[in-house]
Amino acid sequence: MKIVIAEKNEKDYLYLKDLIENWGRKRKESVHIYWYHKLYYQIPSYLSSCDLIFLEIDMKEINGYEFSCMLRKNSIDIPLVFQTKNSSFALESYNVQAMNYLLKPVEEKRIEKILDQIVLTQTKKEFVYTFKNKIRRIAYDDILYIETSKHCLYIQCHFHQERCYLSLKEIEKQLDQRFFRCHRSYIINLDYVKSVESTKCILQNNQEIFISKKYQNDLKYHFLKNVK
Repeated sequence: MKIVIAEKNEKDYLYLKDLIENWGRKRKESVHIYWYHKLYYQIPSYLSSCDLIFLEIDMKEINGYEFSCMLRKNSIDIPLVFQTKNSSFALESYNVQAMNYLLKPVEEKRIEKILDQIVLTQTKKEFVYTFKNKIRRIAYDDILYIETSKHCLYIQCHFHQERCYLSLKEIEKQLDQRFFRCHRSYIINLDYVKSVESTKCILQNNQEIFISKKYQNDLKYHFLKNVK
């Protein structure tokens, strides 16, 4: 699960981070937490792949409520939870369909209940695999590309990299139509391809991925189809 905490106060961020990580250990859920100590009038492109955002109201540059309105206006339907000492936006939180409006200090039981609810209602398709005797899950939306190297599979996500001991053929069977095998060593997520050239494709993060000659025509076809 990928969670963003928008919080200007480092102490409050670390407190909430600890609560979330404790929940992850209890539930044996993989949790990746990212801290935004400032919000801006621009939405990062990768934010739409997050599973949950905790928002402080009193943020710098733009407050948490204004930022949540920006998300909704841009059709980004990530679950939102406000956690703040400022109660003045409690009613407005309904306008952005916030899951909850928590007043600090936040209780651990309330955080656990919210995270449990996210797991139960999560509808994103996921790649599920086992690595070092642990079951792991990665949302398809989070995967940029998959690479095989030295008998190991590397799954490159927006914020991190995972690995497992499967072949590309095995993982191909689990993925949906947004993924395309473009090389003997690569599978790419077409949703994050910016352009296709003769021998390489460019991802939205400007990373270049090689294309084998045998896959060139099919890739161009599927890329154009995916754009439409």
